[in-house]
Amino acid sequence: MERQIISYFVRAAAILMPWWDLGTGVALAAAAVLSLVAARGRWKPLPVDVALWSGFAALAASALWTSAPSLETMLRWMPMLWVPLALRRQHRAWNEGLIAGGIVLSLGLLGHAAYLAFAAQSLEPLFYRDFAEFAHQHSYLTLYLGLAGASVATDLRFRGAIRPFVLGLFALVAVLAGSRMALAAVVLGGLWWFSGRSKSRRWMPWALGLGIVLVLAVALVPSERSLGKLTKADPYWATGSVDTRVVQAKAAWTAFAADASGSGPFKMARFVPRERLEVVANKAYWYPKRTPKIDRVVMLPMPEANARTAALLSGQVDWIEAPAPDAMARMKERGFVIHSNPQPHVWPWQLSFVEGSPWLNRDVRHAANLCVDRAGLSQLLGGMMGVPKGTVPPGHPWWGDPKFDIRYDVKAAQALMAKAGHSAAKPLKVKMQISASGSGQMQPLPMNELVKSQLDSAGFETKLDVMDWNALLDV
Repeated sequence: MERQIISYFVRAAAILMPWWDLGTGVALAAAAVLSLVAARGRWKPLPVDVALWSGFAALAASALWTSAPSLETMLRWMPMLWVPLALRRQHRAWNEGLIAGGIVLSLGLLGHAAYLAFAAQSLEPLFYRDFAEFAHQHSYLTLYLGLAGASVATDLRFRGAIRPFVLGLFALVAVLAGSRMALAAVVLGGLWWFSGRSKSRRWMPWALGLGIVLVLAVALVPSERSLGKLTKADPYWATGSVDTRVVQAKAAWTAFAADASGSGPFKMARFVPRERLEVVANKAYWYPKRTPKIDRVVMLPMPEANARTAALLSGQVDWIEAPAPDAMARMKERGFVIHSNPQPHVWPWQLSFVEGSPWLNRDVRHAANLCVDRAGLSQLLGGMMGVPKGTVPPGHPWWGDPKFDIRYDVKAAQALMAKAGHSAAKPLKVKMQISASGSGQMQPLPMNELVKSQLDSAGFETKLDVMDWNALLDV
């Protein structure tokens, strides 16, 4: 009975390993303690136990040395000291857990990536960092799948087409995760195992073919240690799982956002993402003359201009930013005061310059600039917009000596588009991804809609893909 319960804990530890290191450690500790109790004094350590304990003790000591000791740290690391005891006579349970965990991990990663790819209409979520970050950062996915594959290869219950199918599933996920070092280790380990079971004429062609693949991978990716460089460069991506520094940075920012600190006249009291932020007066503010006269401010996110304006007019809120332009006259009639000041800030479209992009053609870029009626945009916003000449105004030290004059000239734009081989009968299809709000944008939807209509009048066929600001940052 005890051995059966221990086997369940061992299976749980193997399955949880890619997702939850604390849960894995707790399951291993439970299996070890139960195994020790079941031994009833008959247990004797083997040399391999002592060796493994020494290694785990060194790792645990290193973790405690480099981070603040805590109960959670102890729970995450110290149970690993009991791995030899937890796995005693539980090799079958461990192999079964690895196989189940590998299948769950593979299907989970593929399903999540397919969902993101469909939602983003892009193949990037199927590769590299975007693909692997769904799992826990401390599990090196490729090596884990290599262990699971070894368990499948030695399990006699996997017969016929089932074994190569499961191994192929693991191999596909390992390649998409993109750890070149781990792939090399798994391939070499697999060849070593296969060579001991087959004659050289059977495994030698496979060895040569895989060796060529690995050499090509090294040649194609000289600066990073990951096949993911082929789809998305990132110098911190080396293991095929989420880099610890990236995860720690995200976790630190999430923790800071939940209870932010600063030196301003207000202190954060409550934060509900996408719902509200509440701040209270900082009575100990360093500048007494600017100590707040009100006790609390509640800020509500309202990305849609008409919704913000309606909330102000109905008395739901006391102040809004960027009201709907067509409502400003009515607001003034009702006694509302509108404050404004110019800001040297622009929101440019970032054009793609990848191979095959239509924006590589300078005539197309110039034509798009000539299409935009910036004075019309200012009129759309009720005059609450400066008419820009560029990223910086003329006379600025960074202005330089540009040869192209940015202006509104539809006929000149149409001539440039005709030169590039496009017209109203043969428009150039372009897709722009925009957000409905974020980063201080005032009225992004009506502004982008107007720019779209102006581009379409000169030989473009523009499609706007509207998404959340945070999603846009990850594109």
